[in-house]
Amino acid sequence: MNKRDEFLKKILATFKIEAEENIGSMTSTLIELEKDPSESRKMELIEIIFRQAHSLKGASRAVNIIDIESVCQSLESVFSALKNKIIELAPEIFDVLHQAVDILNEVLLSPDGKVNVELKDQILDISLKLSEIERETIPPSKPASEKVEEGKKSAPVPQKETIKTTSIKDKKITPKIKTSSSETIRISVEKLDDLLYQVEEMLSLKLTTIQRTEDLRHTLQKMNTWNRKSTAVYPLVRNTRQALERKQQNEKLSQEEQNSTKIIKFFEWANSHIKTLENDLIDLRKFSDLEAYSTGAKIETLLEDVKKILSVPFSTLLSVFPKAVRDLSHDKGKEIDFTVNGDDTEIDRRILEEIHSPLLHIVRNCIDYGIEKPEVRIAKNKPAKGKITIDIERLENNKVEIIISDDGAGINFKKLKKMYIRDVKISDEEAEKISRQEILDYIFKSGVSTSDIVTDISGRGLGMAIVQEKIEQLGGSVSVESTKDVGIKFRIQLPLSLVSFRGILIRVADKEFVVPTSKVYRVLRIKKDKVKTIENKA
Repeated sequence: MNKRDEFLKKILATFKIEAEENIGSMTSTLIELEKDPSESRKMELIEIIFRQAHSLKGASRAVNIIDIESVCQSLESVFSALKNKIIELAPEIFDVLHQAVDILNEVLLSPDGKVNVELKDQILDISLKLSEIERETIPPSKPASEKVEEGKKSAPVPQKETIKTTSIKDKKITPKIKTSSSETIRISVEKLDDLLYQVEEMLSLKLTTIQRTEDLRHTLQKMNTWNRKSTAVYPLVRNTRQALERKQQNEKLSQEEQNSTKIIKFFEWANSHIKTLENDLIDLRKFSDLEAYSTGAKIETLLEDVKKILSVPFSTLLSVFPKAVRDLSHDKGKEIDFTVNGDDTEIDRRILEEIHSPLLHIVRNCIDYGIEKPEVRIAKNKPAKGKITIDIERLENNKVEIIISDDGAGINFKKLKKMYIRDVKISDEEAEKISRQEILDYIFKSGVSTSDIVTDISGRGLGMAIVQEKIEQLGGSVSVESTKDVGIKFRIQLPLSLVSFRGILIRVADKEFVVPTSKVYRVLRIKKDKVKTIENKA
């Protein structure tokens, strides 16, 4: 690859990052615009999308992606007409606008921006529809409020209406680091992950410094043992030395007595020298303790700072949910208000990536057979629109709680209880002793579903088992609460970050495992002759 090709590759990569952010922002802004905000806010949102379409058009022209440029050109024309109040927004127009943004995303995901024939036809079709909107050939329909009133007077029929969502701010998905000039620089996630792994490996350095201070402590204990022993014999040594000195004043000492005098002097010198060494060791241990504390604190601080860099707000994950709720509810003929609270809470990016599918599965289940259709809800004296809410809150113990709730039909508890009795094979009398919560938690068992039909979304009884398994793999927990015709609530708790832990490496049948030290009572080395076999089992 020559330098020109490398340069074009880098330019295309930069374009895709910015285009992804632009398209995500356009989707979020469309969702908010569909909520029928105030007139001033509506004009602001129209202006935002108008500018985004214009910017994306220019950027795509620079990298020669003509398909994105042509769709953006059509979008720009529509929003220019909306801005000048030549045309008015209507549900049918929103459907076309969302389709256009979806096609932009598909083109962006195409390798090198090259689209297949099918996608090419979709681009031509959506451009034609946008041109029809610009020429005002699609008449605006009645406001959603009027449709609800009509639905109350006549037989309720599912209508395609707006979906109420939270305003998801346009937040950057790519991790960024702030500089002193309040600007940002892009850093690849791979580099940040490598940095995190290197810092986590430094935890072994922290443990090593702690171990060295322990080694010094054991050495000082041995020195103390020497002191106690020497103190016990020192009076005898001193008396012997004094007796030999008195004898030496009057007569000459024998060779054996002279040797004893030398040994006594050496013992006294050694005892004094060991005391000096002991003092040096005491000073060294104090210094080692300070170094261990300082090193450990610096490593922990560095690790926490790197984790903060890798932490991203939930909004980066949930920004796609309003669109998913809108599309799926329209397909099912349902009306849903979707609300997110606390999406600015930050969590480890690695955890966020892992829980995307479980959270989306729960939300899709709420839409599929949690929320009833408008006519059913009206018959139950409920509002025609259902509600799905995601509440995110940071807890004190470095955990985060996610509550997903709806005001739908809830779990069919009687049916679930019958399934529990059948599968667990207990009597009705024994089942009465089982708590309600234990039966509700049975929905997390593989193959359990209270749905009477199997759809492309739910009904096979696998999804909730996978949800629980994934959350528990991350060190979290999930529970469910349900009340008939009031709704359901899933309560998920997760750690804020994936933590490293110490473990013991063991090998069994040529396979290696790591057992967390927190789960180990003690480790023993057993000789082969101590292992006994009972019924051909060791």
